[in-house]
Amino acid sequence: MRDEVNMMESSESNFERLFSPRAVAVVGASETPGSVGRDVVENLLDRNFPGQIFPVNPKRKSVLGLSCHTALRDIKEPVDVVAIAVPAAFAVDVVREAGKTGAQFAVVFASGFAEAGEDGHALQADLSRAAQESGIRLIGPNCQGFMNVADAIHIGFGPPYKLDYRKGQVGLVSQSGAFGNSLLMGLSDEKIGVRRYVSTGNEANTTALDMMTAMLEDRGTRVVAGYIEGLSNARQLRDVAAKSRAANKPLVLWKVGRSQMGAQAAASHTASLAGDDKLYRAAFRQYGIVDVNDIGEMA
Repeated sequence: MRDEVNMMESSESNFERLFSPRAVAVVGASETPGSVGRDVVENLLDRNFPGQIFPVNPKRKSVLGLSCHTALRDIKEPVDVVAIAVPAAFAVDVVREAGKTGAQFAVVFASGFAEAGEDGHALQADLSRAAQESGIRLIGPNCQGFMNVADAIHIGFGPPYKLDYRKGQVGLVSQSGAFGNSLLMGLSDEKIGVRRYVSTGNEANTTALDMMTAMLEDRGTRVVAGYIEGLSNARQLRDVAAKSRAANKPLVLWKVGRSQMGAQAAASHTASLAGDDKLYRAAFRQYGIVDVNDIGEMA
């Protein structure tokens, strides 16, 4: 197994291989129409992904014309990103196997984790532990994926991942895949270009604030925008805001869940705890964060 400390230092400081992978493995790859495993492979193929695509499914010899591997361990080439399109119950084992292959990043699309009750919380704790012990930076679970809009690399599922968007210098982070996709489409309609976009879902390992930090450090990004339902680390928010000011890159946040009903909806959606809205508003003012209330203000 890789040196865990060195791997975590590397992956924490550099997300370039997440957004610009040289090779992507898709565990649970499929040809079933409408399946996540098909969508992920198909989206990479449709945009002429310049790297290697490795479908993984022990029940298939090939997927969409690509040779299919029985397991991750059978792939002999280095893999940067492992897209995990299997049910929640199998995701923990796949993350552990991904760590043994040397992959730096993984994305788990499945729901059924912390947003699904006590058993889901326990399963998400196992997933988080597996990622940490394996030296994997994990996106998700319960997310739709991410995009390098600038280079047309879409690793995710659903109709929004099949669309083209205006390219630009905005980094977009959303805890909600559905709202994030709407923001991405809305900004494009307003002729505002996006460079990179990620939906973080339940954030078992990598948080929205982690991704905002990475985007602020990216030379090609000039503005970072975020859709958040709840944050668990106020100190990290302060640090991200300080980095935003130092880099002269505005940080624009849309915080939802203002009412009690909205907070409950946010919690059930991505397992986020929305918190006291007044505290968020005060923190935004204190830290110099641009506070918006809807997509119109964000645009």
